[in-house]
Formats: sequence, structure tokens, C-alpha cells
Amino acid sequence: MLRGKNLEKILETRKNGFGFKFFHTCRELSFEEAAYLWDVYEHGTHDAASTRVSGVVACKGDGRKVTGRARIVLDPSVADDFAGGDILLAPMTSPEYVFVMKKAGAIITDTGGLTSHAAIVSRELNTLCIVGAKLATKVFKDGDQLEVDPIAGTATKVL
Repeated sequence: MLRGKNLEKILETRKNGFGFKFFHTCRELSFEEAAYLWDVYEHGTHDAASTRVSGVVACKGDGRKVTGRARIVLDPSVADDFAGGDILLAPMTSPEYVFVMKKAGAIITDTGGLTSHAAIVSRELNTLCIVGAKLATKVFKDGDQLEVDPIAGTATKVL
């Protein structure tokens, strides 16, 4: 496959880094483009006064709005005090989160889509779940009172 091809030019442009963007087609990104997108994705930008996030509804639960206390869980092994009905906020979930997810009144993740772990488990549990909310773990703080709307796909801080 590579026999007879001169890859020096390609390797030279990739030596500092590169990325790929998959959206309808695959496109190679320069180091600068990839670094910019990663920075926006990882750190994001939000107004300090933000009181609402939105994402994709992965499961509507029973279809009613859920109100509860926000609990940001970055490490499920230290979430022993997670109470039933609390709203789980996490960057993403994995199998280690399941015991917390079973107690949650609603689940909100910064990343993920309809086939993500959080989405699949929430449908199995029939728990309201919003994925891809980007900055939920940055906009909200532990203990904030939230209202999660399964129709609008939003979580709003109740003032």
C-alpha cells in the first residue's frame, strides 16, 4: 500500500500534530485547527451567568420534568453520598457509574450521543437523560437545584 510513495511531505506537516474531523465526510485537520477545536471542546466557553444547558434527549423517562439537586460526579468510586433523586452530572459515563445512575433522578453528560453509555443505560433504567450538554459540569455547581425538561432537552438552575 505504501510501496513507492514518498511520505516525507505528509509526515513533515503532521510532525507537530494533526487531527481528523468526521462530519458527513472525513477531513484531515492541521495542528492549529485540531488544537483550536480541542481547546473549545475541553474548556468550552460559557457566560458566568449561565443558568441553562441544552443537549440531546437520550431518554425522556416518564416524560415529566425532573427537579433535584445537582451532583457533579467525576469519579464514581467517591460518590457514596449520592442520594436517590439527585441529578447526575458527569463528563461522560462508563460501567463504573451504573450504581450512581440507578439512584439518579436524571442524568446529564457533557459528551455523548444516542449510542453513548449514558444513553443506553438511561433507556434501560427509563431515567431522563440528556447527553452532549457540553458544559453542564462547568455551568452548574454541586448542590444547585435544577429542573430538567425532557421535551426541550434542557437543564435549568432553579433560582
